Amino acid sequence: MHRRRYALLAVSAITALTITTMATAGALAPTAHTRTTKPVTIAQPAMAAASYVIPAPGVGGINLTTQAVSNEIEVTRHNQEVAAALTALVQARFDQATAEAVAAVQTPMWSCIRSAESNDQYSLISGAYGILISTWWAFQSVWAPLGNWSTPGEAPPAVQDLVAYHLYQVGGGFGGWHNRCTGIN
Repeated sequence: MHRRRYALLAVSAITALTITTMATAGALAPTAHTRTTKPVTIAQPAMAAASYVIPAPGVGGINLTTQAVSNEIEVTRHNQEVAAALTALVQARFDQATAEAVAAVQTPMWSCIRSAESNDQYSLISGAYGILISTWWAFQSVWAPLGNWSTPGEAPPAVQDLVAYHLYQVGGGFGGWHNRCTGIN
């Protein structure tokens, strides 16, 4: 919803600037095809609070001031800064989670599971941990912010470690992996 508002304001601002430029250059002259609902007030470029009425089909016009445009541009800039900060925060959290997972899967139990499931080959379709494709996609929220891989074997080893460690955490242990390692029937 906000994107549409910003897009409309951006189009309005561009139209207002075009009208100002054309009026200043003397190129704006009424024609038989020009439809205005209110008179267009065009200020000289030096005036800070110029007001424009821009015709909009079915709306009757949008009253636009240079201060409103300036405020919207500042809000947009602020929103972009907030989005960039949130993106950096999310990336830092995923980097931290990946580092924790890589460290956690360095135990003999995890080594046994990788050996039993894939002979320690991360490049197999089901990856080093024998993760089913359906499970891979069911837990897409774990790895999707890091990239786009259709199978576990396409993902880098660190991402496979992250998903395996997540499955271990949410699944309550090693129950889904090879019996030889876990001793679970």
